[in-house]
Amino acid sequence: MKYFLTIVLGTLIFISCSEKPSKKSDDKSANSKVVSSSKPDIAVGKISLLSSKNIDEYLGKNSMDRLTKVEESKDIPNLSVLSSDKSQKLTVYFHPGGKAKEFSEFKVNYNTQSDKYTKPISENEFETESKIKLGISIDDLKTIKGEPKNTYVGEITTLLYKIDDYKNSKFLKKYNYPSYYAQYKFKDKKLIEFKFGFELP
Repeated sequence: MKYFLTIVLGTLIFISCSEKPSKKSDDKSANSKVVSSSKPDIAVGKISLLSSKNIDEYLGKNSMDRLTKVEESKDIPNLSVLSSDKSQKLTVYFHPGGKAKEFSEFKVNYNTQSDKYTKPISENEFETESKIKLGISIDDLKTIKGEPKNTYVGEITTLLYKIDDYKNSKFLKKYNYPSYYAQYKFKDKKLIEFKFGFELP
């Protein structure tokens, strides 16, 4: 009888131990979902960073001819389009030496001035593939992107996300850039501007 109880007890211990790895596996799966939710944005509407696909449809066939230089962008050539109601503005930035119609940075903000040279397109608003758009709250952004690398608090609160570990980043190696950033500006806890893309080496 004692021998039988020993066998039963040993069997139960073995089963209990063998179940623990599967639980850890589930935990890793849950963590991987959290990481994937903070995947860096590369698109606004139909256009993507460093891709000429849909550029003519979205920005017009003469986009390269319309590039301008402004002090705010540190002399990086850029051009802008407006949402259909002219309330929002999308600006795309072209890095010198890049391929035609492949833009390296995108910025979206509210349009605050009239400009007859900036044309509206059919989009009602500008939104990234992770559903970032003007008007969302700080909590909404953090739910999507997680905690930022840096936060600057003032009349305008700025959240900065960055990827700069080129050696260990498949994302950076894919696009052959040393770093990627995403910057979000909030006023009264609502998103009023966001800008993301690759930084000039």
